[in-house]
Amino acid sequence: MNAAFLASANETRQKLPKLTHNQEVARLYRHALKTLSSWAIDRDIFNEEADAMRARFDAAKGCSPAMATRLLKVCGSAMSFVCLSFFFPTHLAP
Repeated sequence: MNAAFLASANETRQKLPKLTHNQEVARLYRHALKTLSSWAIDRDIFNEEADAMRARFDAAKGCSPAMATRLLKVCGSAMSFVCLSFFFPTHLAP
């Protein structure tokens, strides 16, 4: 592709909106609950694990902004690993 076409395409692409910290945490929590609901086989198990997950989120509620950024990055990568390992499992034997 030539440079003019690439420049035009880059101008028309929409940029993702910058989310606030609260929005990022809410999306991460919602995504974690959805993933948990797809893995839990019983509603009681889901409720226990959801309570434990909520406790972990509440424990990190008043942390510093630097710690919050680090936690979001670590948790987001962990959630993507869980989702990818579910859809693309790795086989140990050839």
